[in-house]
Amino acid sequence: TELIRINVSGGRVVGINVIDKRTDEEQYIECDYLVNAAGSWADRVANLAGLSINITPNRGLLLAFNHRMCSRVINRLHAPSNADIMVPHGTVAILGTTSVNVSEPADNSVLYQESMEMLGIGEVLFPDIMNYRILRGFSGTRPLYTPSAESGRDVSRGFALINHEDEGIAGFTSIVGGKFTTFRLMGEKVGNFIAEKLSVVARCRTAEESLVSAVPNWLVVKGKKYFPNKGLQLALERQPAQFDKLVERLETNASNRSLLCECELVTRAEFEAELANPLNTSIDDIRRRTRLGMGTCQGTFCIYRIVSAICESRGGEMDSDEVLELFSNFMNGRWKGIRAVLWGSQMREAELNRAIYSTMFGADGLL
Repeated sequence: TELIRINVSGGRVVGINVIDKRTDEEQYIECDYLVNAAGSWADRVANLAGLSINITPNRGLLLAFNHRMCSRVINRLHAPSNADIMVPHGTVAILGTTSVNVSEPADNSVLYQESMEMLGIGEVLFPDIMNYRILRGFSGTRPLYTPSAESGRDVSRGFALINHEDEGIAGFTSIVGGKFTTFRLMGEKVGNFIAEKLSVVARCRTAEESLVSAVPNWLVVKGKKYFPNKGLQLALERQPAQFDKLVERLETNASNRSLLCECELVTRAEFEAELANPLNTSIDDIRRRTRLGMGTCQGTFCIYRIVSAICESRGGEMDSDEVLELFSNFMNGRWKGIRAVLWGSQMREAELNRAIYSTMFGADGLL
């Protein structure tokens, strides 16, 4: 849903209007308090109430390598700059990052020139970096809070809580700036602030409580019977809240133990559990929760299995246009991050991908 209206009465927010982007249905939601936690879109949300917040969307690019070139973070100890840190993560390593002010919050472009500049700088840390295989580039915008004239890397990555009552609209707070590494602290600050406004005396407990309960050891032992060796740990990390349901699916139906994605060891059980979740409306939604297609092959050897599983879940009732649309949407999402680093091994894989889907599935021209 998209927020389209903030309703103010008597100097106080009383509700909002949202529209469902799939059905075009509009809905009114009454509220006692409104929190604007929209990141790079925070200013646009505030605009709906006639207010303004100095938010500068700042795009940052990262390059994910198909190698774990280091076992610890390597960082150039100088003033923050482009491509000055390499972070190992699982079986890969990530080089980052850039800092470019952009006008659109949704500008997550992955540009060839920007990638090449990053690699050129990265050679200082890794002289042979151009010969390493890159999985893809990916980017997003930082919601930099810029109340002063600073810009780019001079802007603090800290966060700020803005009480819009000071601007004449009660029941409305914005939490802006910050980073993913501080999101729980941001939640605590704004939670305590609103609790006080609503006369709630309890304090926020996010610093003391786990977001997800630990999976009991007996269930982990049971899961070892069905998950591939490394796949057990990955499933525990991705799906702790419904790990018991995954084990049940694997135990009761042997076909659920097959792998749909060999790179990330995603079982059919995990995929079907997410497919049944009404919050997931696309393959990309499921990808974000399972990492389907995010490994070495970037979807080449799993997207046809995924589409086939979706078709089976619908009783085989899918026409060719629906199937091709599923292929196209997923493959083009992968292509977006690959095309800026398309040489060497990446180029060979892209040609293999094209050959498979053009010749075997008649999906020529999708990319």
